[in-house]
Amino acid sequence: MTGVLGAAKPVVLAADHLGAEFGLSDFFEEDRPVRFPDRPHADIGDVAPPTQETGRTGSETPAPPPVPPFPQLAQISDFERMVEKRPGRTPVEVHGLYLTGYSAGRSGTIDRLLRELAGTEFNTFVIDVKNDGGRVSYHSDVTLAKEIGADTNWIDDPRALLTKLRSEGIHTIARIVVFKDPILARKRPDLAIHDLSGNPWRDRTGAAWLNPYNRGNWEYVVALAVEAASLGFDEIQFDYVRFPSDGATSLIAYGDATGGKADAIAAFLTYSHEKLKPYDVFLSADIFGLVGTVTDDMGIGQKLEKILGTVDYISPMVYPSHYVARNYGLADPEAAPYQTVLASLKDYQRRMAAAGSKTGLRPWLQDFSLRVRYGPVEVSEQIKAGRDLGVREFILWNPANVYNLGVFKENWETAGQTR
Repeated sequence: MTGVLGAAKPVVLAADHLGAEFGLSDFFEEDRPVRFPDRPHADIGDVAPPTQETGRTGSETPAPPPVPPFPQLAQISDFERMVEKRPGRTPVEVHGLYLTGYSAGRSGTIDRLLRELAGTEFNTFVIDVKNDGGRVSYHSDVTLAKEIGADTNWIDDPRALLTKLRSEGIHTIARIVVFKDPILARKRPDLAIHDLSGNPWRDRTGAAWLNPYNRGNWEYVVALAVEAASLGFDEIQFDYVRFPSDGATSLIAYGDATGGKADAIAAFLTYSHEKLKPYDVFLSADIFGLVGTVTDDMGIGQKLEKILGTVDYISPMVYPSHYVARNYGLADPEAAPYQTVLASLKDYQRRMAAAGSKTGLRPWLQDFSLRVRYGPVEVSEQIKAGRDLGVREFILWNPANVYNLGVFKENWETAGQTR
């Protein structure tokens, strides 16, 4: 491992340590309510009720009878006639916010955000299409989503929403959680990761995962991605595009898996990119922040050099709170947002340049508080760290969708630009 450690005691990044070191990353990727009592709330803070599947005690429910295999993306042919024909992809310098499907479906929330952010550098929403509870944010036409009861009505008319946002000049990104899907794993245990006894394996929160080696899972995810593109999203963003890191991972049995984890993730992204080519959308992938620094795949299948070239953009989650003492030689990375993001992105730039990669670098930045309170200063310092390196794009993450919106205006004025 290079570029991580100071002179202090080394930080071991074996696979079984990822849960202790990155356990909170799963929390901050979930669509669950989070409340900050000392912050004023408007409607944007009212996220959807938790949908996380929980663990069960006792014996597992018997597996249902075998069902026919996936129809090799037959659903996608239905969407081809629905796709709005666009002249081609136009790259956007993204300055964005994440919204749950529930928040995005509330017209009052969208209208208020557009008013408050008018005249700033803001230009992008990342909107949940499928969250890590396995829920689809609208009534889907993908057969399997309907069969397993995964779809919701959080966004009652996604096409109208996207048309409205496009008219306002907003770039829209569909966030699709890939291999963490408790609903599909429970309804279709043949697609789930299994333990050594042959039962669906569960992580430390009790959630079941999909097997990344199973191409049936690839087809389901891509069918949802094609539907999102058909509805009018400008970009597809895959999250949890990895193997599980938390829980008794040593008890996992992947069945007839061939090849390493990093090869499986790269193969899925390559497959997805090819299937999405006809739809004029960009493709991006979220990855752990330390992927740009460590030299292995961290036990989760995220190896930087294998991912580069399979997507248009990578979005590392460089949240300072998710690093530990002495990472990058810093005594407390969480208390040093500028230095932490600067060091992490430098490692990405160095390795991407060495690989001759043309993949875009667009980090997720922290706009939530854990041990250290994060306000506009801390958020702006992260943005500045990227810009000092020439990395101008960014997306802010807050699981409750409560943001320091003033940072968009502040950074826009600093740049001496107008929208």
